[in-house]
Amino acid sequence: MNSWYEYPSLQLPSPVLTLASGYGTVWAGGVGGVARYKTNWELQNAVLPLSSVTALCYAGGWLLAGGSEGFARSSDEGNNWQLAHISGTTFPVAVITASPRFINDTAALAGTVGGGVLRTENAGRTWKPSNFGLQNFEVLGLTWKSGDIVLAATSNGIYRSPNGGRAWKATRGAEGLSIAAITFLPDGSALAALENGGLLHSTDTGSSWADFHNNLPQDAGPTLLDVIEDGTIILSTLEHGTFRSKDSGNIWEMFTSESALTTFVDGQKAYLGLPDGIMLLEQGSISRLPSPPLHDLRYLLVANHKPYMAGLHSGLWMWNEIKGWEKSFEVTSMITSLVATPDGALVMSGPEGMFHSADGGKSWQVTLPGEDGLAAHISFRSDNSGWAGRADGSRLFLTDNGGLSWKPLEASFGVLPLVALQAAAKFVFAATYNYSRQIAQIWYSQDDGLTWKRGAEVKTNWPVVSTNDQPPLITLGGIMFVLNPDGTWLQHRVGPAGIGIRRVVSDGNTMLALTTASILRSIDQGLSWSVEQAIPSLSDILDIVLAEDKLYLLLTEGRVWSRPL
Repeated sequence: MNSWYEYPSLQLPSPVLTLASGYGTVWAGGVGGVARYKTNWELQNAVLPLSSVTALCYAGGWLLAGGSEGFARSSDEGNNWQLAHISGTTFPVAVITASPRFINDTAALAGTVGGGVLRTENAGRTWKPSNFGLQNFEVLGLTWKSGDIVLAATSNGIYRSPNGGRAWKATRGAEGLSIAAITFLPDGSALAALENGGLLHSTDTGSSWADFHNNLPQDAGPTLLDVIEDGTIILSTLEHGTFRSKDSGNIWEMFTSESALTTFVDGQKAYLGLPDGIMLLEQGSISRLPSPPLHDLRYLLVANHKPYMAGLHSGLWMWNEIKGWEKSFEVTSMITSLVATPDGALVMSGPEGMFHSADGGKSWQVTLPGEDGLAAHISFRSDNSGWAGRADGSRLFLTDNGGLSWKPLEASFGVLPLVALQAAAKFVFAATYNYSRQIAQIWYSQDDGLTWKRGAEVKTNWPVVSTNDQPPLITLGGIMFVLNPDGTWLQHRVGPAGIGIRRVVSDGNTMLALTTASILRSIDQGLSWSVEQAIPSLSDILDIVLAEDKLYLLLTEGRVWSRPL
């Protein structure tokens, strides 16, 4: 077996967006997924059906995770995950809080951006809207410390539930105010932080609120608010660092100039998630945990004989034999899609539009500006014709010149998210996914995307869809659908039952599948598979590519490995 060539590691900051802790274990979530810390960090994305994690909660042996695609849960500390079922439309999850009696009632609440509050009564297996009385559905914070009283911080006031989040009522004194964070204090009173600075205080378990005068900067702009078991309150701000108060919020002192994005209190300990790691506050002293591997370098591309790494927020990095990893000239704040055209050009998309580079990423020109050019999926044929589609499936575009110009097509996918788009020699095919019903739907077009027909429909709790053009195929769950020349689909199971396919790559002869259990190899178009030997730990593998008779792996900590096939 050929040995691996290891490119130098690219170390990037790992913003921590959410934290959870229990029984000596810390979990961190962010744009790079979930990582677990006991004695060192382990990335737990191999079987995680969420692209990023913005909320975590650990209770009663269950680890619950939330993101833009909904919820996932794990009963074994994050080693294995299953996608939860949501009744109704899926919205990004901002916060998850467990019932104080979770071990007995297995109940938890989640605040979402646009969908209000969701409730589970079976440890996160299913979630249902719980919005009776709630008038604002942008819920940024929840606090549920004891009994059945829950407080919800929204962009337009504070709501109170007396029955565990089943029904809500607007509170007095917070009407029209945007609330960034909220918490109960040990004496039963409550504190809320306003998004533009300032505090509110309640002495009647959150029914009414009044201004709370203190010595915080007037323009504090809080990002979080929490309280340690000994009564110490922690408040972090965007521009003035992080403060603590030991007298119920009257007097504050800054204990670090760094701003935290999230916090988790575990008894006398407070973990603070920072833009570049985790701070631990314990008995008044400050220490740091090693930085978790949560940067979002998740995509690998090989073009013009060199590898590229990209992430939604981490930008595009290209390999230079002399200088090592170089960041490409930045033309967009985020990268939502990146592909190489058959003639070797690069096409990239983000919130500022669609861009084209003919010099390997050194310079870019805009080809479809603004929101029109925001695409999640881009795919090209060998003749340089290509298609681009938005993540919500609402817009579709066609190019006949390698991405130098684009024209709109009518999208016929309905209201479901578009999770795949692939150009093949005679067809263009796509897939949508219903997160609520956990059903993936294949679509295909025989007239270059002008009209679309429904293909196979598969129920699966694995929402990751992979496609390829040699041969034309699409994966749903653990099933591979290969497109025949007559337009019919041939089904193959990839590996044992119960696995999910993360990525399939092929050079026309050899096919490799990155799954939730292993990397598999096929030399007969997917009819039979063997396990690829001598590979790194599966939890370290983020993406795979076949190019120029080599297998490339993108690993955690910005590592790229390659070896001949």
